[in-house]
Amino acid sequence: MLDGFFGPDRRGSGPFLALICAPLLFYGGSAVAAPLFGAPSTYHVDGSPVSVGAIEIDRQLGLDLVIGNELGDEGPSVSLFLNRGQGSFFPERRINLNGTRFTLHAIAVGDFNGDGAGDFAVAVDDIGSTPIRTTVLVYRNDGSGNFNTAPTELALGGFFPQCLVAGDVTNDGVTDLVVCDGTVTAQGDPLGLITVLTGAGNGTFRIGSPIIVGSAPASAAIGNVDGDTFIDLVVADPDEGSVSILYGNGSANLFAAPATLSDSIKGPSAVLVGDIGNGGLPEVMVTSSPPPSQLLIYSQSSARTFTDPPAAVPVGFLPSAMAQAKFTADDVADLVILTRQGIELFRGTGTGFTLGEIVRLDGSDFDSLAVGNLNADNKPDVAAVSSLSEQLSVVLNGTNAPPTPGPTFTATATPRTMAPTPTRTRTSVVRNPTATRTATPTPTITRTPSGPGDANCDGFINQADVDGVITRIFVPGCSAADVNNDGRVNAVDLLLIIQMVAGA
Repeated sequence: MLDGFFGPDRRGSGPFLALICAPLLFYGGSAVAAPLFGAPSTYHVDGSPVSVGAIEIDRQLGLDLVIGNELGDEGPSVSLFLNRGQGSFFPERRINLNGTRFTLHAIAVGDFNGDGAGDFAVAVDDIGSTPIRTTVLVYRNDGSGNFNTAPTELALGGFFPQCLVAGDVTNDGVTDLVVCDGTVTAQGDPLGLITVLTGAGNGTFRIGSPIIVGSAPASAAIGNVDGDTFIDLVVADPDEGSVSILYGNGSANLFAAPATLSDSIKGPSAVLVGDIGNGGLPEVMVTSSPPPSQLLIYSQSSARTFTDPPAAVPVGFLPSAMAQAKFTADDVADLVILTRQGIELFRGTGTGFTLGEIVRLDGSDFDSLAVGNLNADNKPDVAAVSSLSEQLSVVLNGTNAPPTPGPTFTATATPRTMAPTPTRTRTSVVRNPTATRTATPTPTITRTPSGPGDANCDGFINQADVDGVITRIFVPGCSAADVNNDGRVNAVDLLLIIQMVAGA
C-alpha cells in the first residue's frame, strides 16, 4: 500500500498519490526534483548482515565496504567488499569470528592508526566469559588490505552492545569509539551505558568510565551540538522513548551529566547531529519508528535551547538509519533515510528538507547504511544491508550501479565452531558498573517443570531460554518468559534469564 506513496519511484506505481501527498512532505518547501540516484545492484552477503561501513581498505579507487554479519554460514563474520573502481565490488572476502565465544552486534570503520588504510572494530558479546560481557574487537589493516586474524580485545563492563560508532570524540584528530550497552541494578532495573574508547593514534584504545544514560541506548551520534570547543554525544533510547545529549566539558570524564532532549519520542531509531543549511547552530535529527514514522528536527534558538515541538517530516515505514551529505550540486547538505521502502533522499533547501525520491530496494528489513564515494567520481553514494534478505545493495549518485560479480568468496581462516546465538534484539541491559565482580562457575543445567526461567517450556534453563525470551518479546509464546511475574515480558526478563544461564 505504501508503494510510491512518498514521491517519484523508478520502480514505483504511485505518481498520483505522490501528487496528492506532496504538500504534506515539505519542510522548507520546494518542488519534487528529477531522480538523482541510478538503479541499485545487489550482492549476497554472509548470513544476517546488520551493520555496514565505507572506508578505503586497499588504496584502490573508490571506497570499500565492511559488513558485520550476526549469523553466517560458519557463525558471526565480517564481510569485506573491495571496490573494482567504478562502484562494482570484487567477490566477498570473509573474516570469521570465533563462534564459540562471540555474538556480533555492530561494526564501525576508521583509520585507527593514521596510516591511510582503513581499520574496523566489532562490538560483540563474549558468551564464553562468566558473566557475559561486551567486548570490542579491533582489526588493524597492514596497509595493503590484509587484517590481523587475532584482533585486540577490549572487554567492557556491560553486555548486549547495540551501537558502535567511530569518530573524533576528544577533538584531537584521532579516531575514538563509542559503545552503547547496559547494566542492571541489584534490584533488576536496567541501566543504559555509554562508554568511550579513546584512540591513542597508533591503533590502540583506552577504555573510559561508563556513563549511565537511560535503560537501553541503541544508537549514538557524535558532533559539536552547542558550537563550543568540545565534542558532544547524542544518544537515543527506544525503550524509554528518549533522546539525551552528553555535552563535552573537557574534563577527564569528557562529558557532563546527560541532558534530556526529549523523553516522549515513540521508538527513536536513529540520531544525527546535522545542518539544514541556515547558518545557525547544528540541528539534532531523530527518526521515529512506530507509525506514523517521522523525521524530527530539533533546531536551536541559542546554544542548548531547542525548538519544542520539533519540526516533523513524514518518512517511510520503520526508518532504521540516516546520514547527511551533499548529494546534489547546490552545496546544501541533503539527507538519506533508510526505511522498509528503501532509500529515501531528502533534498536540503537551506531552511529544511523536502523529499526528492525513493530508491526501491529488493529484499526487506534493511538495517544499516553507509555513505561515501563508491565509484571515484567525487560524489557521495549509498550502500545498505538487509539482515533478513542477506544482501548488500549499492546505489550510485547519477548513474546505474555496474553489474554484480559472481557469488564466490574468500574466507579468512579462524576458529569455525559455532555456539548457539541469541536472536537479534534492539534491547540493551547489563550489570551494575559499580558492583564488585566475582567470578562464578558455570552452573549445572537445572531441570524444572516449566517454572519461571524456562522460557521455552522444555524443562531446562539454558541458552535456549535466552532465545525464548527475546522471541517472546515480539511473538506470544511460553508464559514462563515472564520471569519476574510482573505481567510483562521485556528486557528485565531477558537479563534474569541470562543471569540464570551464566550463574550471576
